Amino acid sequence: MTWRPSARIVRPGGCASAQLRGMALQPLLAWPDSNLNGGADYSVDFAGVLSPGETVQSFAFDTGGFGTQAWTYLSGTICTAWFSWTQAGGATVNVCALGSSGATYQVAVSISVSGTAALIADVPPVRPT
Repeated sequence: MTWRPSARIVRPGGCASAQLRGMALQPLLAWPDSNLNGGADYSVDFAGVLSPGETVQSFAFDTGGFGTQAWTYLSGTICTAWFSWTQAGGATVNVCALGSSGATYQVAVSISVSGTAALIADVPPVRPT
């Protein structure tokens, strides 16, 4: 099978989500562009790669030094983190999830961070419960 990735962008105040479809080596996923000192919540939905009945047990995001993470949240198969972008340029965020079967899944998501600073630095909202 091949990846059939689709990026799902939700209106401001919601998650910018990257959804995985099918199975293969590496999807080409991207989140919406952002600005230096800008921030938002970003998500990856692992539903398309998990086995039937499998759930995400734990996960981690790695911004490669381009952003600082305020919080993370897991809702079913969707892994979410809130980032503030501290460096400009093209960044790759690695997201790794551990499934209930013991299998691990990793995806790289691209984002472009503009060198133009956000007019108002974003402050992370309260972590979802």
